[in-house]
Amino acid sequence: MDCIDLFKRAAVALQTDPRYLALDQARKANDNDENLQNLIGEFNLKRLDLNNESAKPEPDTAHVAELNQQVNDLYTQIMSSEGMVRYNTAKKECEAMVSHICLLYTSDAADD
Repeated sequence: MDCIDLFKRAAVALQTDPRYLALDQARKANDNDENLQNLIGEFNLKRLDLNNESAKPEPDTAHVAELNQQVNDLYTQIMSSEGMVRYNTAKKECEAMVSHICLLYTSDAADD
């Protein structure tokens, strides 16, 4: 068995891990959360407005400050929503798992 086959088998195994399943479930829940998706859409539009205003030869500094505050407020709402908190927690757990696996592999490779 070559390294590609081993990697594919490991990827399949990772997709059955409870941490990965929790991340996938949180992602799907966020995708289906209409309120969260509306906030994300509004955030993206405000950020685009902010970028456009900032790129003008003579931007209106008061308007830039207002848009910046709106972008920050929307970001805070999004990141503090129950779904995003759940998603970020699951993401951190998956990243920790992958880091642990990489560390084990690195340690094993160094021992060889």
